[in-house]
Amino acid sequence: MITPLMADHSPQAKAGAGYAKGEFRIDWKSRTVCCPEGSTSIGWHPVTQHGHDAIVVEFDRWDCRACPAQKRCTTSARGSRMLTLRPKEGSPAVCVGAVSWADA
Repeated sequence: MITPLMADHSPQAKAGAGYAKGEFRIDWKSRTVCCPEGSTSIGWHPVTQHGHDAIVVEFDRWDCRACPAQKRCTTSARGSRMLTLRPKEGSPAVCVGAVSWADA
């Protein structure tokens, strides 16, 4: 089953500034995400949100706090970025024209 893309409601996407979800590289096989500044996620958490399967991706707060782009990337009081994805959101059939995805 191919799921629709989850809309990016992040402050970055809404403002058109910083790093929106589409700028992160998703590696479905290794269950990791690489941010535009080169940090790799530390958590991949399958969850159910509003009755739909989702994956919450977590980045290390110390990596984010040391990053020069932190203020443009997250508004989190925790100081690190988190992303919410739908399972296999990055599959080629769904991401036609998307900038960043990896399934190899």
